[in-house]
Amino acid sequence: MMRRFFNHATVAKGLVLTTMTCTAMLSLFAPASLTAVAADKSGSFGDFLAYVGLALCAIGWGDVLVNDLLGRDLFVRMNQQSRHKLCVLLYSGIAALYAIFTFAALDWRVNTSWILILDYILVAFFTAVLAVSIAMEKRDKP
Repeated sequence: MMRRFFNHATVAKGLVLTTMTCTAMLSLFAPASLTAVAADKSGSFGDFLAYVGLALCAIGWGDVLVNDLLGRDLFVRMNQQSRHKLCVLLYSGIAALYAIFTFAALDWRVNTSWILILDYILVAFFTAVLAVSIAMEKRDKP
């Protein structure tokens, strides 16, 4: 169990999912946060993006829990090809959400900090790198 937990891919996925979960929760439930201020200027679209982010995180956390941490101990594992496609789409979607958050934070009507904008750009970039690395990893053929 511990070996699966400290796998570099599991840790990277956990960090991305934690970051996206926190960003979405800040946007929805912390109105004084810079994330909420930036999302508020985009109206209900900002809330929609936060809910999409939470939905992607729920799928991602389910995948990490079932396929990475618990594995064959409790559940039948997902087909490798299907899981591969799911992960590539999931982390590409999260990277795209962060890119959209960046554009919302860059709006001239929003007085956001450059730290928030830099955070969004870096998270989008490294999540895209994770998606590409998942897409390029070698898998067993079914």
